[in-house]
Amino acid sequence: MFLLISGCPKFETFRGKSIANVNMLVPGGNDFDKNQTTLYICTVLYKGNFVPGKYHNERQSCRLIWEGTEHSRTSNFQILKLSSLQINNGTLK
Repeated sequence: MFLLISGCPKFETFRGKSIANVNMLVPGGNDFDKNQTTLYICTVLYKGNFVPGKYHNERQSCRLIWEGTEHSRTSNFQILKLSSLQINNGTLK
């Protein structure tokens, strides 16, 4: 799937609960679980660096790779969110 995003996506701080409207989040891929759960782009300030990661809505966590190890954060991270455009089944609306 190829996605062309125009507009101004921005990172917003995670508030510690599952996100009801994931259509405003920027997808970054799929998990390797049986449902191919959509993963969304997030970032974490880790050891003084902003590190990109993958957000899993059901787990409410941002997972990042640092020095070959995966780390999970359930707070103090940001999720890339569209400001005005929506993504629905791979198409912009």
